[in-house]
Amino acid sequence: MSHYLVELYTPNAAWRALPVENRQQFLDGIQAAMGELSNPSLQSSASTAAVRIQA
Repeated sequence: MSHYLVELYTPNAAWRALPVENRQQFLDGIQAAMGELSNPSLQSSASTAAVRIQA
């Protein structure tokens, strides 16, 4: 059985104040970590989707 975690997020002023490159770097790190969860040697698995932000 697959499980998915969905979190609703409303960006705050501190997030919006970051340069787009910093925000994208943060999201890329999350995507990479989620990809590691799909490693077949782990019990858990996660599906990753490309995450891109718009300025």
